[in-house]
Amino acid sequence: MEKVMFKRRFTEEQRVKYVNEVLESGSNVLIAKKYDINQVQLSSWVNNYRRFGQTLKPKEPKDQKTIPNYKKEYEKAQDKIKEQELKIAILEDLLKKKQPSLNDKIFIANKWIKKGYKTCLVLKILHIPRSTYYDKQKKVIERSYANVGRKVPGYSLTFDGRKILDLDIQKCIVDIKNYKTSKRYGYRKVTAQLRAQFNLRINKINYGKWILSMHS
Repeated sequence: MEKVMFKRRFTEEQRVKYVNEVLESGSNVLIAKKYDINQVQLSSWVNNYRRFGQTLKPKEPKDQKTIPNYKKEYEKAQDKIKEQELKIAILEDLLKKKQPSLNDKIFIANKWIKKGYKTCLVLKILHIPRSTYYDKQKKVIERSYANVGRKVPGYSLTFDGRKILDLDIQKCIVDIKNYKTSKRYGYRKVTAQLRAQFNLRINKINYGKWILSMHS
């Protein structure tokens, strides 16, 4: 014949009584044996009583809602408004052209990027792939050097003599300036990032060359 197991039920009053005896005696084992209570269960009651003032962990209300972060929502809404305003302004520029070519779009992109808008956002609105944009910029740089009879440098040197393409450096500068935390990055902070990433030899002359080439 199988032995029937009955689950013992305790009232809150009983549980508090056992917990108080544990606190007075300082021994879970002793009180658990005295009342034939599972020691782990008794320890749980003691911990809950210390933390919540009752032996069972209080249930969280089902209708409890997370308090929204209104400041964060406000900032997101502001960003969306600014993005829409920029989109409208760029579309107005495009509408001035009957059939805007890629060069027209690049010209418009440079106009708004120079005003401080993120490159990635401007290119997204104009549907210009980043690779296409930077390739066009590189060709403009090459033409500008050719027109003045100077050799296109195309690269800069690291402290250990390695060559880093100027185009890669310019992309890095754009990425640095596109971060929200680096909106006000000037010469010192940007060059610190470039040194950390490329170990470049940097002075104000070659830094100016990169910036000037980006906006040519």
